[in-house]
Amino acid sequence: MDLFTERPRVPDAWVEHLFKRMGALYGSAFTAKWRDVDPPTLWRTWAEGMATVPKDHLTIGYNALESACPRPPSLAEFLALCSPPPAAHRPAPLPLPSPLRTSPEQARENLGRIKAMVDVPRPKPGGIEWARNTVALAKAGQYVAPMRLRMAYDAIANHRGDAAEDDPCASPS
Repeated sequence: MDLFTERPRVPDAWVEHLFKRMGALYGSAFTAKWRDVDPPTLWRTWAEGMATVPKDHLTIGYNALESACPRPPSLAEFLALCSPPPAAHRPAPLPLPSPLRTSPEQARENLGRIKAMVDVPRPKPGGIEWARNTVALAKAGQYVAPMRLRMAYDAIANHRGDAAEDDPCASPS
């Protein structure tokens, strides 16, 4: 390649974005580093240097500026930041579990165990035995959460169609 051949470059907007970021990160140290360099030459040099690096690697370098580079980097230093970490330093992908097949017998057994854990005796629809038990516990002096006791009295009243006996919250008729 001769001296005057045009070389590939990244878009000027990419260089501008990078330089703004470095200006924000490094302040006057960034501008002082390039004070004696002609700005168009500086931009062209960076645009040509960055053209040799895949865009996703440029992103690695861009993101590494803040944590890995305490001072404004030269083009060569920035390009070194763009290298992906060696495989030994990358997090290993999580292994996928091997597909396991459960036999129908094992599936029935597992479902039976699950059902036994969650299957509790339930009152018949419309039954209010729970409410009567709750009121009985409260009358026996055991602590019952006030909201639960209120719901128990309401259930008894709604079941019978009138206020539950000894309901402290019942409105007088």
